[in-house]
Amino acid sequence: MVEQKLFRQKIVIDLFLLTGLILVTAAIATLYISNEKFFYFWDFAHYSSKTSEVVENFRQSPPQAIKIFFKSLSDDYSQLFCLLLVPFIFVFGDSRIVYIVSSALVYIVPFSLVMGMLATKIIPAHPRIVFWSTAFLTLLIPPTWLSTLQGYPDIGAAVLIGLAILVYLKDIKLKFWWQTPLIGVLLALAILFRRHFAYGARAFLIAMILQGLIIFVIERRKFSRKAFKNFCRYNILVSLIVITSVIILTIVAPKFIERIITTDYRILYASYERSLMVSFQFYGKAYGLLTWILTILGFFVGILTHVLVRPASSFIIIFGGFSLIQWSLFSRQLGVHYTNHFTFFVVLGIVSLFWTIWLTIQENKRLLILVFGILLLFINVVIALTPIPISNNLSSFLFAKNNPPLVRKNYDKFVDFIKYLREISVEEKAIYIASSSKILNDSLVRKAEEQLYGKNNRQLKVLKTPHIDSRDFYPLKEILQSQYAIVVNPFQHFLPAKEQDVVKVIVDAFAENWKIAQDFKRLPQQFKLDKNVVATIYQRTRPTSIPTILNTINLMQERIQPLPGKESNWLVIDQQNKSEFLLSKNKTINLKTSFGKNTVTLLYFGFLPKVITINGNNQYSKCIEFEEFSLKLKVLNKVGNVINAKELTYSARNSIDFPLEISSKEAAYLILEFQGHNKSNNKSYCSVHIRNLAVANSKE
Repeated sequence: MVEQKLFRQKIVIDLFLLTGLILVTAAIATLYISNEKFFYFWDFAHYSSKTSEVVENFRQSPPQAIKIFFKSLSDDYSQLFCLLLVPFIFVFGDSRIVYIVSSALVYIVPFSLVMGMLATKIIPAHPRIVFWSTAFLTLLIPPTWLSTLQGYPDIGAAVLIGLAILVYLKDIKLKFWWQTPLIGVLLALAILFRRHFAYGARAFLIAMILQGLIIFVIERRKFSRKAFKNFCRYNILVSLIVITSVIILTIVAPKFIERIITTDYRILYASYERSLMVSFQFYGKAYGLLTWILTILGFFVGILTHVLVRPASSFIIIFGGFSLIQWSLFSRQLGVHYTNHFTFFVVLGIVSLFWTIWLTIQENKRLLILVFGILLLFINVVIALTPIPISNNLSSFLFAKNNPPLVRKNYDKFVDFIKYLREISVEEKAIYIASSSKILNDSLVRKAEEQLYGKNNRQLKVLKTPHIDSRDFYPLKEILQSQYAIVVNPFQHFLPAKEQDVVKVIVDAFAENWKIAQDFKRLPQQFKLDKNVVATIYQRTRPTSIPTILNTINLMQERIQPLPGKESNWLVIDQQNKSEFLLSKNKTINLKTSFGKNTVTLLYFGFLPKVITINGNNQYSKCIEFEEFSLKLKVLNKVGNVINAKELTYSARNSIDFPLEISSKEAAYLILEFQGHNKSNNKSYCSVHIRNLAVANSKE
């Protein structure tokens, strides 16, 4: 009876503490978001919008929503993180505060509990107290909050990595049969959840391998005859973990695996990379220097005093250390959501310090030291999450970087800016925005209109702005399609300016009055945005001619070096045409276009050999009310004069017969023109879909 009573008391206490953890988490998230006055854009808005889309899909058709969900697992941004949030959005609506609070409850609370369980694996004394003290202390570490409060779901992937660590620490020699497949599943899910946790999975596996090597060395010193056999068995199991993860990813996300194999992401995202020093400064300030000192000191004194369990703590140290090394040396990208790779290491280091103090120092001193330490952590998190300014350089260096609730200072002026754009673009005329910062960008304008006027009352047609040189493309197609161009002064960029020439080139075009800028007129109305940034609006007055297009291409090629990562050297130059093409993995394009008596013109401005061979795979050609269509090949010299031409005619039922050839000694540009023939019906049209369209022997 006494044991049952004690057990019930423990259950009641645990439920009370869990309730407290939930209430504190919900309260902090609610308080933070309630103090925001902001237009969310880019990643700030992407994940909440994605969750709302999933909810809407389930409302309309659950079977179709499930189909879309499984398809998304192969995308760069899967919908996996949305699933646990869907019930909250269904019940409480898709407001910002609902999304953030539900994310905090669904991901931060479990993360805190996982951290508590991990702490019990490295600190053997008083497991229940260690568990709950760690769970609550996790909430005092600013990066536990930052990514979630800014809209990122990444801490959910950290939960999966944490569970994988727990499974491994159940027995570091992997004696239980279920450990190997379960770890493989958890690592695969973490990668599916958020792609960059492939780094976390790699750090985990390397830590396992090094841990196995340490065990092997120790067993060899003891002259264990089974040391080598155990080491081989261990490495086979590690290999099975990798195989399990790969099999799962291949089955549920085959296109993702294909992209990993065929895409060099390091080159594609090279513009985001920062130096080692900048990376250390960013992640140092994310936690604060004092936090890092306490972390390192905690592991050091914990191992030195034998308070920590050696195998488990050594694994955490190796895992955390390698995570820091690979993120600083290999990835070298900055972002609050990437801190989720290191918070394991930080929380467990600080917990180790506090419990080492509690277990090794006399009672009259330890309480004072611990209260002082917790007070420092409390001050640190308050500084990080509230609008408290820190003017002292030393204080700003010691404590975490200030990330208060997002507030747009010129909120009302920006509302007027959006209202004006809606007034001048009542016919949904295309708008191009030559700016890429938090003050103004294409996503900001789209999302601001949506937040102000609702999703069903959007009017602005804001074209996609290329932002990053290594990842994107020349902004030529977009500026040709635009009826309005918005240029800001000074030039706005969120990366070093040299990494965003694809944005700056349009700013230069209007500042230097290029020929293409002369196709626009400046409107009298200007808007002064935040930090004295002035937005000027230009309205198109005439279509851009082919000579001007060629002039612009030449200037862009001079200003943007090397070739942007997704630039294909193909361009649809019909400014009213809705043709589209996608860049394929081998730098070919997949073209979809419809045309009638008006031509569709496709320009190629890459390297051209003396004999030009055009390859492609005509998926289909379909004509309605047309008996035939023509494909004209034109070769232009550097000044835009036609120096050779060829016309091919196809019946409505025939496909284009590739390869096509045309020759010229001074070829600088190639033009393909599609046009329908014979009928006068305005509704008549032809559709063509060509895969892997490319010029053979071209130099990238």
